[in-house]
Amino acid sequence: MNDEVFVFFVSRNSRPARTRVLWRVTREEGKRICSDPRTAGRNHMLCWTASPGVLGEDWEWFEDSGRHTDVLMELGVEPARGMELAAA
Repeated sequence: MNDEVFVFFVSRNSRPARTRVLWRVTREEGKRICSDPRTAGRNHMLCWTASPGVLGEDWEWFEDSGRHTDVLMELGVEPARGMELAAA
């Protein structure tokens, strides 16, 4: 992926905010996902960053519950998860 970013889940009760990463996507896809009003609610939102920090210290992969599958499908986004795909 070129210019990849990490999409993470933020909720009112989570500290620090970037500990729960859902996907790796392109920067453009991250902007589209996180600006869609369906990816935010009263107590949560999806955000993106190009600098998540150190895996295991600053963030962990968070299991995707499928909550935003419809948004991803409508936007035509197929996110990646594992770091082994970074060279793809």
